[in-house]
Amino acid sequence: MPPLWRIAGVACLLGFLSFATRQLNIGSWAAGGVTILWPTNGFLLGILLLNRRRQWPAYLALGFLIDLGVNQSLHNPLAAGLYLSCCNMGEVLLAAWLLYPVIAAKPDLTIRKQLIAFLFYGVFLAPAVAALAASVAQNGVLEWPTIHGFHRWFTADALGIAIVTPLCLAFNQRRPFHGRSRREIVGLLALLCAVMALVSAQWSFPILFVLMPFLLLLGVRLGLAGSALGLLLISILGDCASPPRAAPWPP
Repeated sequence: MPPLWRIAGVACLLGFLSFATRQLNIGSWAAGGVTILWPTNGFLLGILLLNRRRQWPAYLALGFLIDLGVNQSLHNPLAAGLYLSCCNMGEVLLAAWLLYPVIAAKPDLTIRKQLIAFLFYGVFLAPAVAALAASVAQNGVLEWPTIHGFHRWFTADALGIAIVTPLCLAFNQRRPFHGRSRREIVGLLALLCAVMALVSAQWSFPILFVLMPFLLLLGVRLGLAGSALGLLLISILGDCASPPRAAPWPP
């Protein structure tokens, strides 16, 4: 078993992240849309890759209970909530099992071998398998898998893993932001948020490309942790500033 204080810390972070994710996506779900971002699996995957395999059952059990709580808060049937939580934990376990021999010894996704394995196993394979399994019961009833059901799960989980897992691994390093001062870190992140706010102030013109130089600046100055944190901020702010979604028709 991991130390009790570590389990409590992971529980608090995972619980807060799950609640924030629920609030982020609830508008899209109400309008019949896809899940925008699901970062909790990426966070749990990072935790597993940073701990020994013998401690995985404790973290997976914790993740299962929190995920089930989120499903029940959405008034899903208990059987469907249990099944979807198993799909989430299966996704995390599959990705961790395949990535652990490659990454665990020295986590550094700037190494080409680790990056290729992470993109294939973590960002593509594991979310695809889980999305296929989950697409039969996402509406609370058993049904044939559909492209919409697959896309509804896969995109959000793949994006969450691609952003949050590297962030977890980077923060495990001694100098996650390349030793930059707090003033520079806060200033660069604030600059990115300000540019995102200006871009989101209008939706008539496709000018999201103007964010790219600022993301590159974060990557150069703050490293992988800065890039991952910047992508996470853009994903959250972009959804919060998006135009209101129309209700599905017919209701």
